[in-house]
Amino acid sequence: MALTIQQKRKRDMTIVTLTIIMVVVATVGKTTWSYIFKPSFPGYADAVPVGNYTPLDWGQLASGDWPMNGKPIIPESVRPLEGKQVMAKGFILPLHTTGEASEFFLAEKQVGCYFCNRPKISEVIKVKIAGGKNISPVDFPTRVFGILHLAPDDGSLYVIDDAVLMVK
Repeated sequence: MALTIQQKRKRDMTIVTLTIIMVVVATVGKTTWSYIFKPSFPGYADAVPVGNYTPLDWGQLASGDWPMNGKPIIPESVRPLEGKQVMAKGFILPLHTTGEASEFFLAEKQVGCYFCNRPKISEVIKVKIAGGKNISPVDFPTRVFGILHLAPDDGSLYVIDDAVLMVK
């Protein structure tokens, strides 16, 4: 059975439309589409909070240490940031539980299993969510905004209090 002229035009238009869509998707790329169709992250900020946040440098933080039965060693370049507004970029690691929590660790790099491939104390920042609200960790790069505390009494070398989290 032969196609009518209208059926041929419809078929051709469908082929052209699908071809254009495939070219656009291939040209624009996955990153752009992820911004267009941005997933929602409940509890995470959609915009940078108001303030003057100093970015933390993971290289400087990594030079800190807390030897067993010793005093914490805080890098000189980090000391002036005590009690100041800071921003750190990294990946969330569960602290004591899986699922929703009000406290997490932040690490520069994604870690497969925190307990199997444990980072050094200077390679993580303890994060305490503002208002103690619970949020679910995500597997995306995350920015944390808050107040930095150095070697508080909770056994951590670095802590960001009153934290607001934002998926990059």
